[in-house]
Amino acid sequence: MIKFPEQDYNPFNKKISNIQKSDLEKLIQNEVAEGWYVEYKETFPLNERIGHSIASFANTEGGWFIVGIQANKNNSAETIKGFDLKAFRAPKEKVGNIIKTHISPIPFFSSKLIKLPNNRAVLVVHIKKGMDAHVTKDGRIYIRIGESSDPIPEKDYYSIQKIFERKKMKIENIENFSNNPFYFSETAKIQSPYLEAYYYTLPHNNFMFKDFYSEKFFYKLCENFRSPLQFILSPMTADVKFNNFYTSLCSYILRYTPEENIPIDVVDNTSTIELFENGNAKILYPIPQLNIDLSSNFSSDFFPKIYKNSERFIKFLNILREYKFEYNSINIIDGYTFFLYHIILVNKYLKFLNYNKFTSNMGVRVRISNIQGRLLYFDDDNYLSFLKKYKIPVCIKTEIEIPNFHNGNCILINSNQNLIAPNLNLKNSLLFLIFESLGLPSAVGGKFFSKIGEYISKIIKNT
Repeated sequence: MIKFPEQDYNPFNKKISNIQKSDLEKLIQNEVAEGWYVEYKETFPLNERIGHSIASFANTEGGWFIVGIQANKNNSAETIKGFDLKAFRAPKEKVGNIIKTHISPIPFFSSKLIKLPNNRAVLVVHIKKGMDAHVTKDGRIYIRIGESSDPIPEKDYYSIQKIFERKKMKIENIENFSNNPFYFSETAKIQSPYLEAYYYTLPHNNFMFKDFYSEKFFYKLCENFRSPLQFILSPMTADVKFNNFYTSLCSYILRYTPEENIPIDVVDNTSTIELFENGNAKILYPIPQLNIDLSSNFSSDFFPKIYKNSERFIKFLNILREYKFEYNSINIIDGYTFFLYHIILVNKYLKFLNYNKFTSNMGVRVRISNIQGRLLYFDDDNYLSFLKKYKIPVCIKTEIEIPNFHNGNCILINSNQNLIAPNLNLKNSLLFLIFESLGLPSAVGGKFFSKIGEYISKIIKNT
């Protein structure tokens, strides 16, 4: 069954960012009254009451909290009075702080300050319908009943159940979405490590691409994923090639198909993105690895191109031999190439979302499979010092989930998050969590991981 997003009630029929004073006047002309979706205040009430009103909209169907409008006896908008900006110098920050400190979890909201003559203003706050039970500071769940915000009585089991069913539905949607539908050959499932990433827009079921099925949209999508990615603050470019584009149900499939004659297993195990009409994306790609035969003489002919003249790589191989590694061979994942690939791929996706006017938060999950026995390598002196002191961090897990795929867990990021500047500060980022999960603790690994920007410069110059 195809589910389309529910449309919030909008008395202005335009985005909140585009609302002007003339739109406020339409509230009076159209006799828009307080009720399930709208609440007017002449000035700011007590902080607790603001929290109750905002939470009640989030717990019901969403709505509009407007400060600076006077209502008549029929609760319809009557006068645009505005509030005194001298008395309330930072109204947007005021309401934002009240929401953050009085409601848990914090509902999704946006606000617009509309200035009037005589240093007065109207504040419009739009609250999205929540997928959780939003509890106020006094420990109660408020809902919208007509033009009032009332707490659910403790014995009103039906209303409480309906609220918590939303969270259950959200969790089910996340868990169902976090399943890989792509075919991956049996050979690859045994031999090759691969990464799955699941990105979904927030709030749930709120965003939709405009003209998703149009020819113009399709061409723009292809252009975005074919073109090289420009690194911020640098003249460098890098590319992840996608050359195969087609459709599925409410989604587009983007793949890299090798042009030369290669085994079918390799074709099946190629980089794939599925982009959905609601902005969500599923990403799968094989993680490049290098098999090193520790029993043979090391030859630079078998080294990765970037390491052919690297003294560090020779030192690294000698360290493996020094420890009399229990295997005759080992599969090495080049850390810098791995993270560079992920950065490019994800930023092409985020760039396309931003182009289509999505600039909000996103939920992310990552699963890495067939990782057992692999060793992450960084061509860096600090990394070699780490190996000398703490020995070889070979991954002993077959599969890693970030975070654990359970109960709707996810990592929150902003779609405007900059992942591609060469001077990356990645600590506490999704990439850093991937890095830690593969065996290199942040307490000692941050020094060499932070040099990924330096490596990006190096690898681009050598391609």
